[in-house]
Amino acid sequence: MKTKYTQGEWYAVEYAGHFDLQAGPFYGDRQLLTEDDTPREECIANAALACSAPNILESLQSLVDYLSPTKALMNDELREMIDRAEKAIEKATK
Repeated sequence: MKTKYTQGEWYAVEYAGHFDLQAGPFYGDRQLLTEDDTPREECIANAALACSAPNILESLQSLVDYLSPTKALMNDELREMIDRAEKAIEKATK
């Protein structure tokens, strides 16, 4: 399935007291919410994804909390999915 948002790692880069979402960690990397750097449709999709992040995080936390007690009973693939979800939650809540 093709998504409308920018794939890959996103970086919050600070410039003079404010943050920009970028495709890379350095000054001059492509900004993900600025039409000068990214097509308008993609900016809108990126902004919608960023705005939904708190809801996505809360849902993921609820899912992990619910499934974690049974993690030992899961197959390797499901355990790996839970591990990836836990790492994503950790990254989002540092």
